[in-house]
Amino acid sequence: MRDKDDKIIGVFQLLNKKKGTFTQDDENFISALSIHAAIAIENARLYEHERRRLMMEKELYAAREVQMSLIPKVLPKVPKFEFAACTIPAHEVGGDLYDFIHLNDKLYELVIADVAGKGLPAALLATLIKGVLFSQAMQGYSPQAHLKGSNKIVRSNFPRKTFITAMLAVINVEKRSLTIANAGHCHPIMYHSRKEAVSTLPIKGMALNIEDEILCEERTIILEHGDCIVLYSDGVCEAENRAGDFVETERIEILIHKHGKDTAEAIMKNILREVEEFSKGAPQHDDITIIVVKAR
Repeated sequence: MRDKDDKIIGVFQLLNKKKGTFTQDDENFISALSIHAAIAIENARLYEHERRRLMMEKELYAAREVQMSLIPKVLPKVPKFEFAACTIPAHEVGGDLYDFIHLNDKLYELVIADVAGKGLPAALLATLIKGVLFSQAMQGYSPQAHLKGSNKIVRSNFPRKTFITAMLAVINVEKRSLTIANAGHCHPIMYHSRKEAVSTLPIKGMALNIEDEILCEERTIILEHGDCIVLYSDGVCEAENRAGDFVETERIEILIHKHGKDTAEAIMKNILREVEEFSKGAPQHDDITIIVVKAR
């Protein structure tokens, strides 16, 4: 028996005909029967494949709901600051995450992280790393100590082949400052309102789970009225068009310079629009996450 692609999917074996030998009519009958049998087998196989696919889609949808429930539904209202944030998985679920953690009346912590990989495995690890980062934030450590402490937990519990980039920024409302620590994440981009200029903040660091002790720089930035800082995952600057070209950081810097005086929400939407227009219908290869912090 053969399927529609002429691939053998089964064999009839006929032995010991009671009267005489097998004739051409016998062969024609078996040939006709085999066609119907092959169709029935193929349909059963396709039905089972579709049943499994629908079950997997249902499980992925449930996983997406769980993951999205961990993303802040409402951004905090903080004096002297305004925020915008979003995450767009490349697939049903992804390995990017962000969070806003209320430490006390004067301090808030922003978290952005990217687990290497895509899909369900990355999403599972992203959920776990969110818990690790949150637990460390509650200890009141500096962003640098927070990341180093998180790295120790990750090294003890995560697969060694998995690494996570992360960036923390503690907002001091009274000082209108951000203290930023980096663990291998994309360097933030800052718009300087008074000078109407843009710069990348070269805060260096190693991704979590690379070594037992990681390099992790920390830097404090004082924001003047109108200044803003954009944190993002590499799904932004590494978004591709159909020719395989990347958006790249320079294009994002130019865009932030152009729209730096806009609201945090408008800056974020313009970045997303730029990435979408550049990609021109090419599939999204990586998760996209953006946080915009603007000083009022």
